[in-house]
Amino acid sequence: MRRFWIAAFLAAATFVGGGCESAATPTSPSVIAPAQTFTPVPVVPTRTYILSGLVFEMTASGRRAVEGVELYCDSCGSPVGHTFTASDARGRYQFEWSMDGRHPLQLWSDGYALANPTGSYGGKVEYVTATVNGDTQFDIEVVRR
Repeated sequence: MRRFWIAAFLAAATFVGGGCESAATPTSPSVIAPAQTFTPVPVVPTRTYILSGLVFEMTASGRRAVEGVELYCDSCGSPVGHTFTASDARGRYQFEWSMDGRHPLQLWSDGYALANPTGSYGGKVEYVTATVNGDTQFDIEVVRR
């Protein structure tokens, strides 16, 4: 009978106390992860350029500057693109923050349309494509509607 009580006591002690260790004590030592190291990646600034030019119409006496033509460039003009500008009294326009590459330019004017569009969106909105390679001068010819 004595063996029964000793076995029952040991079984109860193991069940209730988890053996010799308390329930709050982990069964294995905690591993502390080494501190993560961060290696900064150098950020190379993107070179941007100025895309500018003249909006003009051809007349019998040559090129004539056209004022007030609105231009839109989706991929230039600011870090996020989507930039509008308008030709000034001398017919000049300018988009800063233009990167090297091809940029479709759309224009709006009550009395003018693109003379030589390079494409259209859905057959409705025409555009002309400017290729930027450094600071670029890109003139745009328009015709009266």
